[in-house]
Amino acid sequence: MGKVNREKQLAKNTLILSIGTLSSKIFTFLLLPLYTTALTTEDYGNVDVLQTIINLLVPVITLQLSGAVFRFLIGEKEQDGKREVISTAFMAVLINIIIFSIVAVAVNHFRPIQYFDLFLFSFIASALYLISQSVARGFGHNVTYSICSFLLVIVSLVTNIVLIVGLHFKGESILIALGVSNFAAALFILLKEQIWRFMSFGKIKITRLKELLGYSLPLIPNAISWWVANTSDRLLILFFLGSSSNGIYAAANKIPTIYTTIYNVFNMAWTESVARCIEDDDKEKFINGMLEKSYRFFGCLCLGIICCMSIFFNWMIGKEYADSYNHIYILMIAIFINSLCAMYGGIFTGYKQSKTIGTTTLLGAAVNFLFNLLAIRLIGLYAASISTLVSYVVIMIVRAYHANKLVKLSFPKMYFIRMLLVGILVSYGYFKKNTPLNIGILAIVSIWSFIENRNVIMGFATAIVKKVRKE
Repeated sequence: MGKVNREKQLAKNTLILSIGTLSSKIFTFLLLPLYTTALTTEDYGNVDVLQTIINLLVPVITLQLSGAVFRFLIGEKEQDGKREVISTAFMAVLINIIIFSIVAVAVNHFRPIQYFDLFLFSFIASALYLISQSVARGFGHNVTYSICSFLLVIVSLVTNIVLIVGLHFKGESILIALGVSNFAAALFILLKEQIWRFMSFGKIKITRLKELLGYSLPLIPNAISWWVANTSDRLLILFFLGSSSNGIYAAANKIPTIYTTIYNVFNMAWTESVARCIEDDDKEKFINGMLEKSYRFFGCLCLGIICCMSIFFNWMIGKEYADSYNHIYILMIAIFINSLCAMYGGIFTGYKQSKTIGTTTLLGAAVNFLFNLLAIRLIGLYAASISTLVSYVVIMIVRAYHANKLVKLSFPKMYFIRMLLVGILVSYGYFKKNTPLNIGILAIVSIWSFIENRNVIMGFATAIVKKVRKE
């Protein structure tokens, strides 16, 4: 496949994935004012910890087989091979879910866990959704994935509104919505992809399981490490500073979700594109070209969101969570660095070097935890946001070094210098908290972003015009 066709395919996949994911995430973001208005910081903080634990346990208990299913289905051409991958992976995941559930019930018997039934339901539903959506992506059915993403968030939105506004539920509504929405999305994929046609006891192979685990097991430390790097902060905050501080930090993390959502859509398409181009002669040129375009787009997006938050903070978050303002700035910078880490991670996935992904993330997680633990008594809540930023920087540097051994990377130095200068201007406006000033800065950032991304924007606009004229 030629470079131009690969770029078109990447753009097409990104667009398809974004239709469901981005439009649905808008609704998710609208839930933040509902949470911060209806729930106390303590209640919100307690439920957020349970969600954090679910995010840790799901990839660990499922042995990260979802990642292996996606990667191996991409390269599997034979139907029997696909049946072996899906049958073997699903059976392993189901066995692990049953074992975990039994252990969890026993633990709860001796040490009761708040909202335990809802916690277990949400865990099982999330695990089933994770393995199911990997099948859709592995088949290359991004439209199905996009639809189920939209369905997941719509169900979550409706459930939350009904429970919180209509029935006056508190924190438990978030867990109920999480479980119901993930189960609904998993069921949709099961029916749409007719996954049962690819499942057979006769196709469960020990040799295939070893092959899948050879790829997925190194991703478990990676998942744990990302969890430590991303969310262990909240457990330390809860222990040292209390639920109220954890609620403030949870609210601050919701804003970078806007950026993360947009990036994750691209990253799914990017990882697939890299995996498919590994055998091509011009892969290095393609990878570097797409990396440079990604640096430009996501750098501009990050600064734009920071500028917008300085204008709309009181409306989006509220005065009760005013202490989250400074943390949002730090976390936005951190999440941009994190996206660079993920871009390099896509290269490792393409080369099936899952061990490199795991070891680099493990290093960052260790830095995050140690920095956080040592600094939290000295600088309080800032230890969490700063440790997150520092850990991502470490991961980015190490991954760039190792990725450069696989593909000779080139970096647009002049762009990063321009981004730094614009970033200083945005930072000044953010901490000045002057709305007219920030509106003016936002206009400058918008013009700069258009100039930096003009080739991509004009190319996209031209493609749309051609499509309309043909129709």
